Amino acid sequence: SFMLAAYENTDLGSFYGVEMNYDAAKVASMRAIVLGVDADIEVGDMFRCAGKYDKVLSNFPLNHAPINRALRRGEFPANTAIPEGVKVHSADWAFNLKVAQSIADGGTGIGIMALGALSNTMDEQVRAHLVRSGMVKAVVVMPNGLLQGTPIPCAFVVMSHGNKSVRLVDASDIGRDTRFGRKISERDVAEVVSRVNAENDHACDAGIAELAETRWNLLPTRHLNTVTVKDGVPLSSLVTNITRGLGGNMRSRICEESTPFRYLMMKNVSNGQIDDDLPYIDEVGERERRYLVQNDDVILGKMRPFKAAVAHVPEGEGILAGGNLYILRPDPKKVLPLYLRLFLESDLGAAQLEAHTTGTTIPSVPVPAFDEILVPLPPIEEQRRIVDKCEELTKRAEMYERKAREVRDQIDRLLDTEGGEL
Repeated sequence: SFMLAAYENTDLGSFYGVEMNYDAAKVASMRAIVLGVDADIEVGDMFRCAGKYDKVLSNFPLNHAPINRALRRGEFPANTAIPEGVKVHSADWAFNLKVAQSIADGGTGIGIMALGALSNTMDEQVRAHLVRSGMVKAVVVMPNGLLQGTPIPCAFVVMSHGNKSVRLVDASDIGRDTRFGRKISERDVAEVVSRVNAENDHACDAGIAELAETRWNLLPTRHLNTVTVKDGVPLSSLVTNITRGLGGNMRSRICEESTPFRYLMMKNVSNGQIDDDLPYIDEVGERERRYLVQNDDVILGKMRPFKAAVAHVPEGEGILAGGNLYILRPDPKKVLPLYLRLFLESDLGAAQLEAHTTGTTIPSVPVPAFDEILVPLPPIEEQRRIVDKCEELTKRAEMYERKAREVRDQIDRLLDTEGGEL
């Protein structure tokens, strides 16, 4: 379909296509014959193709399992240039390397890939290689539901030779939702092109040095959501330990009878507090004790909306944190637990957590992000004053909310009395 659209809308002369699906390749060949397109379409594997082209598009399978398995074994698809020592973790980047290899001088290539590999730590080396070699021209993040058959959001990685910076574009708001997924119109396409080419709030240019500072993170939101923190220090320097909660299915371990251990999930955290009635679980093994929460630990959700709470563990009990939580152990000489919790729930904290969120299916904040998230750090006494003031204002807000509920109840009773029963 892309090849025929390119024929109808451009002045390109001849076309070459390779498609692993036999039926799709033969249908494309028949369409080309009917329309008189000069096209050579093969059934095969793009990694085994050679040649350079002026325009290259690859709509490869996202997160291709066979190639992922081969990469884990240290094997790489044939006929693809990759410098020795550069590790490739995700199949998407294996495909993109082939796209880059296939671009003629002065040409342009595009790979349509999932978002996770734009920022994960495992593919840092291959992103660095492509950016440093000047092959990445732009990254355009498209909306969820654009690809049929999957809700996974995608990005267009635009490649060409000789780039000194990367244009990062957020087009995730483009289009409209329908029963069949996200649809974009010709006007939406023009808007995306405008964001790529013109100054606007949805795009920015990132140089090689800037990208290196972010570990070659190519997500536009990482660079567009810039937050200035005056006299900020890395969050990781304020804690003595950062631990992920215990992952895996814990349902079989939840029990009705009382035990010394309870299980904490993200849903048990709300309004800065941990629920009192956490479910009981069976015995916690020696290897699992590192996931037990201690008094004054700050609990943080790994995913949006980044809920946080300070833990208070009843005497004689143990609370095991679930896999969707981080356990942050504040250094009492540097930061008050309540101050750290207030920061994480503030607009300033949430904006930084959002900017460092990575992943495709389940976006979350990775551990290395805590080295880059900056916390404004006044002296302990000033932190205590801020915490006391926030608690006072919170109590006042709760009082007003309670009074508002009482007034609404009075209105409802008045209407019931005067207006009759339903």
